[in-house]
Amino acid sequence: MGINLVFLDVDGVLNCKTTEDKCNGYRGIEDSKVALLKELVDKTNSKIILVSTWKLFWYRRKIHKDKQDDLANYLDQKLSNYGLIIYDKTREYDIHNRGEGVIRYINKLEHKGIKINKYVILDDELFDYLNAKLTDHLIQTDFENGGLQEKHIKKAIEKMAD
Repeated sequence: MGINLVFLDVDGVLNCKTTEDKCNGYRGIEDSKVALLKELVDKTNSKIILVSTWKLFWYRRKIHKDKQDDLANYLDQKLSNYGLIIYDKTREYDIHNRGEGVIRYINKLEHKGIKINKYVILDDELFDYLNAKLTDHLIQTDFENGGLQEKHIKKAIEKMAD
């Protein structure tokens, strides 16, 4: 038995052009979008892996949480309000090579003997997902048109059920 993963971007997924909530002057996160993410995580029994630039000062281990910036703390709190936690984050050589980060992360888990059942990527940008041959896993949202929506969750659940 393996695990299911949701690779999560924040900007353009958990917020959009019309988001009013702010954190230190930056566009914040909408509760309605976190609720949709919770629906996906709960229905697919998935772990959240951060691919967003919000991960730069986010730390997995509790002993390092004091090093997090305000955005990372805000993200943790917003997700925690819905009973969600970020399991881990990807690492890549170039922040624009998110597909590379996803592949490296999956390979790392498999090297540790952890089987991946299914995964989806929630992102509003294409980045290098095409070159990395990950578009079958990509659920692309739209920053200009509302970010994460119910239709994206339905599509993600379908992909995870295949």
